[in-house]
Amino acid sequence: MEYFFIKTNKKFRKLMVDDIECIEAFKNYSIIHTIQGENIVLINLKRMEEFLEGLPFVRVHKSFLVSLQKVLEFDMEFIKLSNKSIPIGPTYQQAFLEKVTVLKMDITE
Repeated sequence: MEYFFIKTNKKFRKLMVDDIECIEAFKNYSIIHTIQGENIVLINLKRMEEFLEGLPFVRVHKSFLVSLQKVLEFDMEFIKLSNKSIPIGPTYQQAFLEKVTVLKMDITE
């Protein structure tokens, strides 16, 4: 899936999957953060997670899904995206690490 449509203000807007940085829970809504801005849709985060299954998105917090393609750097507490830092919940750390490919190097002289 390269794109999908969301309903906003009685219109349907095309969202490119590659443009999504993260998705944030907001009660029964989700805020889809893209490189162009925010889009609020009437679908909860769990349903968004199911909809995006098989794509490079991972749940990192009870309130956030993150596109692995948009991760610039991370530690065990936060993920840095282009203009946002997302917390990593303790219960999601292991699943996140399993999805992320990390090159392990031994730097010795």
